[in-house]
Amino acid sequence: PQLGWFLLSRYLMISAAFIFPTYGLFYLKDMVQVSNPAQTLGVMIVVIGGVMLLSVYPAGWVSDRVGRKRVVVVGAVGSALGLIMMTQVFGVLLILAVATFTAVFVGIMLAGSWALATSKLLGPLVDFLNMVSTGLGYTVLMIIAGALFLLGALVLMRVKPVPI
Repeated sequence: PQLGWFLLSRYLMISAAFIFPTYGLFYLKDMVQVSNPAQTLGVMIVVIGGVMLLSVYPAGWVSDRVGRKRVVVVGAVGSALGLIMMTQVFGVLLILAVATFTAVFVGIMLAGSWALATSKLLGPLVDFLNMVSTGLGYTVLMIIAGALFLLGALVLMRVKPVPI
């Protein structure tokens, strides 16, 4: 019964996580006025991506112990604070520092989010089918995942691109 709220929450947070990678080039050009925004963004994405990767594993471990929802909320609040701080700093090094801070919390949010999603939605089905026959639950899980990829692609086909 909570699936709709859960999916809306995921949509909002995942959308937020992709705003800077999408619009960062323009932010760096227009607001920070760096001389080479593409190169600066490229460096930032490498640093941010690395920091996110480093934060995901510990956040997953913590989410197993204190609860996934708590970890997601901490990640979301930290990410929001980082983005608010982003509006108050200028200069490449300060922007990179704040983006790194934000990336830690985005990684925390993503780790808790995926742990929450994967443990709640299909877990009981997998467990039940594995009791019926060894490995059946995992086989069905992979088939469902493949079908969801295809369904997502079919739904995407209905989206009409907006000219830029």
